[in-house]
Amino acid sequence: MRYILPTLIFLLASSKIYAQGCSDAGFCSIGDLKSTSSSAPNQFKNSITLGVSYGMGLEAIQIITPYFEYQRKISDKFLLQGKITAGYATGDLGDNFGAGDIFLSGSYTLFQRENFKLSALAGGKIPLNNSNNKNEVDLPLPLDYQSSIATYDAIAGARIGINKFEFNIGLQMPFVQQNENTFFPSLYDDSLAYKYSPTNEFERKGDVLFRAGYQFNLKESNFSFKPNLLAIYHLGNDTYVDEAGKRNAIEDSQGLTLNAGFVAAKLFNNQHELEALVAVPLVVREVRPDGLTRSLVINVQYKIPF
Repeated sequence: MRYILPTLIFLLASSKIYAQGCSDAGFCSIGDLKSTSSSAPNQFKNSITLGVSYGMGLEAIQIITPYFEYQRKISDKFLLQGKITAGYATGDLGDNFGAGDIFLSGSYTLFQRENFKLSALAGGKIPLNNSNNKNEVDLPLPLDYQSSIATYDAIAGARIGINKFEFNIGLQMPFVQQNENTFFPSLYDDSLAYKYSPTNEFERKGDVLFRAGYQFNLKESNFSFKPNLLAIYHLGNDTYVDEAGKRNAIEDSQGLTLNAGFVAAKLFNNQHELEALVAVPLVVREVRPDGLTRSLVINVQYKIPF
């Protein structure tokens, strides 16, 4: 408890800052790029995971993201994983529920010794909508309310484990832009709409990721936890098409986000596992038109191996 309580107090005290919630972007929560406090032995060939994420977005938008994962152990070194998401968002400009994205990835252990492990991941993201869902009066909603950013992405990364330390690096690059969002603040009478960037025909740049964490195991109770720091650097300014038909850069949308996270897991006697994550921002990008602003993210999942 002397480790857990200071970490939770630190995270909650930081939660008034806004930052990118990585559960929406996706690549920091798949395969070997995911921060997990799991202590379960990998003795089963298959597992399914049911989870839900809650986030507080810009202007107190509440965002709920359920997901389903399936993992298949091909060999002692090779794992395949599929994940599908959906999203519900509610706020002052309206409500929206829709399908999210499909993630497919493979992880391969390149090198392993008693206190060292190196693994690599490759995969991709497939959007399930065009990111232009509308509210009850048929006005296009900003990306903060959408359940997908509507890009096809390539994802690559690696995990390094050294004793109880873990390091993750990753890259997520859009290669097909399917976003058909048509939001302009001027479409709304509500001045609150001007809190959001115009995102008509939005095109997003890629991200790089770096995470560092340290795991604590309480073997007597099959309980483990891991505090971590996650840095995401957005590689360029995103763009949109203005009302005159000209494509413009969204200034200051490039830059660094730094999140503090805390993951805890309980392994049961039947090898099922319950895991919870809390994350808050420490450093933010000045402008976040992609709708990934979060002041707090809470994620809970239940894993069933078989």
